[in-house]
Amino acid sequence: MFSTFTRAEIPLLYLTFSEDPPEFREVFPERLLRPGAKTSLRCLVTGNPLPQVSWRLYSRPVVEGLGVRIGDFVDSQGLLMSFINISAVTSEHGGIYSCHARNEIGAISHSARLSVYGPPYIHPMDNITAVTGDEVNVDCAVSGHPLRSIRWRKGRNIINHLILHMFKDREISWRIMRQTKISEHKYFLRKKSM
Repeated sequence: MFSTFTRAEIPLLYLTFSEDPPEFREVFPERLLRPGAKTSLRCLVTGNPLPQVSWRLYSRPVVEGLGVRIGDFVDSQGLLMSFINISAVTSEHGGIYSCHARNEIGAISHSARLSVYGPPYIHPMDNITAVTGDEVNVDCAVSGHPLRSIRWRKGRNIINHLILHMFKDREISWRIMRQTKISEHKYFLRKKSM
């Protein structure tokens, strides 16, 4: 008896997994809107592992409520679309929004201003602690459009010796060149519309 053996080819599957930092494919632009308008701020991001996205208005997390909805979904190509929908904007919704995307490989962020015609509104700001001798930068968390003037107060006194900056994107901040014991105090922001 004679036997013939054939060797069967077994296909092997090789998988290669790449790890990629987050990368924006689309981001939201600056906008100037009338009160009551609907708007959507969107960030389209890729990355592996899939990034986590968070939203901030100035330095604080954006929270849902008062016509604000936050959501995200992954499309069929694995792109993450994160968004904020605002059903009827007011000057309180205005300000600098940031979309932050992070995974184990890296992190990125995008910021742009949403301006809304209306009276000035000062957003809550966090306390800032500085060491004597440090330079301190403070962002002015104010919205409303147009703004006629912005003034900082220390106690009851208007501060004139601080360096005020108004950047091209209308972000406003002031700087104490060198923190001193005399600079230690509560500061207040006062605004006026046009």
